[in-house]
Amino acid sequence: MGYLAPELARSGKASPLTDVFAFGAFILEVMCGRRAVEQSMTDSWLMLGNYDDDEAMLAFKLGLLCSHPLPATRPSMRQVMQYLDGDMPFPELTPSHLSFSMLALMGYSDPRILGY
Repeated sequence: MGYLAPELARSGKASPLTDVFAFGAFILEVMCGRRAVEQSMTDSWLMLGNYDDDEAMLAFKLGLLCSHPLPATRPSMRQVMQYLDGDMPFPELTPSHLSFSMLALMGYSDPRILGY
């Protein structure tokens, strides 16, 4: 469920941007050390180890951008690779890029989709 783009769940039609959404969810899972959808929270410690701050921030921002609920806002996989390779500067993220409250504006009312 956590890998399905909102428009795929609604229409049943896959596209390259639905794949980008799933990739974004995967990046966020790796960054957070948690699954995209969990039934319950546990009080366990997560040890991330050593990491490069800039690379971690890029991965986090890329995960958010790729898993954006609006397909037109997501980058193509070609752009994703250009961001990761440093061949293209990462776009400035606005608060609208980072807010999943837009799902509510799009008509989603299912608490599992909205994240609460």
